[in-house]
Amino acid sequence: MKVKYYLVTLFIVIIYISCGVTDNEKIINIEPGKRDYVWTKDSIDYGNLPGRIEMYSMWGSSPTDVWGASFSAPDLRNSFWHYDGVKWSRAIWDTPISIPGNGSIIIGGVWGTSKNNVWGFGMRQYSNPDRYEAFVMKYDGSTWTEVTGDKDNMPVGFYDICAVNENNFWISAYYNIYHYNNGIWKRYSIGNLGAQAITVIGDNVYIAAYEGGSNTLYMMKKINDKFIAIDSTSLFDGKFGTRGLDQIDNKLYSYGLHGIFSTTITNNTINKAEWGQVISVNNGGLYSSYVISSKDVWVVGWNPNAFHFNGTDWQPITIDNNRTGQSSGLEGIWGDGKEIFICDTEKGIVYHGR
Repeated sequence: MKVKYYLVTLFIVIIYISCGVTDNEKIINIEPGKRDYVWTKDSIDYGNLPGRIEMYSMWGSSPTDVWGASFSAPDLRNSFWHYDGVKWSRAIWDTPISIPGNGSIIIGGVWGTSKNNVWGFGMRQYSNPDRYEAFVMKYDGSTWTEVTGDKDNMPVGFYDICAVNENNFWISAYYNIYHYNNGIWKRYSIGNLGAQAITVIGDNVYIAAYEGGSNTLYMMKKINDKFIAIDSTSLFDGKFGTRGLDQIDNKLYSYGLHGIFSTTITNNTINKAEWGQVISVNNGGLYSSYVISSKDVWVVGWNPNAFHFNGTDWQPITIDNNRTGQSSGLEGIWGDGKEIFICDTEKGIVYHGR
């Protein structure tokens, strides 16, 4: 069974951009998300440069303003993209990424709250000697600028993000968890564990991590000023996955190699004894999720289907009848309830549902 891991030196960089719905959203009478999208393939402007579009991270302010990023691109110029409503184009020009003598910069994650507040997360590499450092940039609606600060506490790499609000968010990046709060960065080490999914439930911060070489997965919780393992399971027959943690009302959903799992939440605390499998997949894993609302949740991966939750049930969604087995991998995903974008990183395709 094919499991997709992409490494840049020591950094695992498959990306997810969601962590659940807000308390305010729960009290709104929300319509179930639609499932009858008509799927097409977006146009991609490669210009005179080689490569293919491979986006593991997406975020947009609207269907005519969508950003995408990926650490996996062999050419750094393929790492950052933008969709303007007509086509996808490389977006590194006129950003700090393209400044000569600025080190080799690659963007692996993108997230925002409005068209005037978009963040790009990645890392910068220097040679002679080889070293890596944090790289973060921010868009104000017209200009991308590098975010300066305490590099020792800023994220090097990117895996997942969960936002409390636009000035308070958490990022996982392999051996570390990073917290940004009103301009201040703080780093939390989790030793030799690979941090993957992250979520914030009330005042509690949870991460899903794995131990390389042991096939053991861990659920960890921030207790006092450290992340402590509170539960564990097996990669191959486990009760939860590490590919996403999304709070939907009073449940926590997790995704992984064998499907979708859930448990209940009581007083902002996950119930370790109530994990159960919701969807079983035997053909590729599920790796990326996007929460539009509590009744509009999408999960994709190397399964032939995408999966959609409408507040009542999960249903497989066929977006391309030519997708079979593990021939292609759906990873980067973003939508607004009216349109949705999903990148097939293996084939260099962006599926566009309208």
